[in-house]
Amino acid sequence: MTPAINLLKKLKIPHRLYPYECEAHDDFGKHAATQLGLPEAQVFKTLLAHHDK
Repeated sequence: MTPAINLLKKLKIPHRLYPYECEAHDDFGKHAATQLGLPEAQVFKTLLAHHDK
């Protein structure tokens, strides 16, 4: 896991993972969208967080 995911787990922050098989590609976002069956416009290679504190 990434350091960000490990921190979420450690702090018991609710989150969801969307795992997929990844190979070396020039366009990781497009590849992720294809693997997840999502439109490219919905896929960002970024961790987003929302909290109420």
